[in-house]
Amino acid sequence: MLRSLVRFLLIVPVGLSLPLIAGQLSADVHWSTADFVTAAALLSGGAVALTIGTATPPLPRWLRRSAIGAVVIIGMVWLELAVGVFGTPWAGS
Repeated sequence: MLRSLVRFLLIVPVGLSLPLIAGQLSADVHWSTADFVTAAALLSGGAVALTIGTATPPLPRWLRRSAIGAVVIIGMVWLELAVGVFGTPWAGS
């Protein structure tokens, strides 16, 4: 389980490097330090949830479903922060 957690956590710097590079190449990407910290927290939480959801030996069904739910919620928060899908006050533009 630790190996798969490390694998998923290695994806975090890759995911964060994409907006960093895009910000260097385009004036349309405006990420602050708080944006990177928030993204790192969301990606790390997703990595932990994916690790729990794909654990071997099989975990109880409720724990797997909870992990899948966590990944879905993290994705929804990411979308809301990025483009404001739901129109909350902390939505992105």
